Amino acid sequence: NIVIVYAADSARAHIKAPNMDSTMALSNLIGKRTRLTLTPKGEILRRDVIDTVKADRMMGGIGSREMVRLPRLAPGAVHMGESWNATQADTNEFGSGGKIVTTTNTVYTLAGKETVHGHDCLKVAYTGTSTTAGKGSMMGMDFFVEGSGKSTGTFFFDAAKGMFVRNDTKVESETTMAATGQQNMTIPMTSSTEMTFNLKE
Repeated sequence: NIVIVYAADSARAHIKAPNMDSTMALSNLIGKRTRLTLTPKGEILRRDVIDTVKADRMMGGIGSREMVRLPRLAPGAVHMGESWNATQADTNEFGSGGKIVTTTNTVYTLAGKETVHGHDCLKVAYTGTSTTAGKGSMMGMDFFVEGSGKSTGTFFFDAAKGMFVRNDTKVESETTMAATGQQNMTIPMTSSTEMTFNLKE
C-alpha cells in the first residue's frame, strides 16, 4: 500500500445565501496534517487525522480529509476507448454523533495520450453520479440531509512512472437539509466546485 501525508497551505470558502455573501479564510485547516493509506490502484483504505482541526460553526461539515480525492485506476489492462467503473462510499462526521454518507459511482474511459508537464501521459476522461444521506444534531436541533450530484473530469497518468500528473474535475450537487426541534425548516443548497490537482516536482 501507499501512505501519504498532506496538509493545506491555504484555504478559503465563498458562501452565497439569501442572508449573506461572504468569503472566509479557513485558517483552522492550514498546516493540519492527515495521513492517507491507499492501494496501488488508488482505492482509499483509511484516513487518519494527525493534527486535530478545531470545528468552525459555519464550516463544521468541511474537513481537511476531503482535500485529496484520487482517481481510480482500472483493475486490469484496458485498451484505448475502453471503460471501467468504480464505486466508493465516504463517511463524514456531522454535528453531534451524526454521519453523512456519500456514495459515488464513476465511469472512467481511456481517451488517449498527451504530454503534460513534460510527462508522457495516458488521458482518462470520467463522469460520475453521487447520492448523499445522513443526519446529526446541532444547537439542540436534529438535521436530516439528502442530495445528489454529478461530476465530470479528466486525469493524466504517467504509466511508466506510476504517477498522477494532473486531474481536472467539476462537481455539481443539489442538497436538502431539513431541521426539526426549536423550529422546523428546510434548507436547499446548490454547489458547484471546480478543482485542479497538479504534480509538484
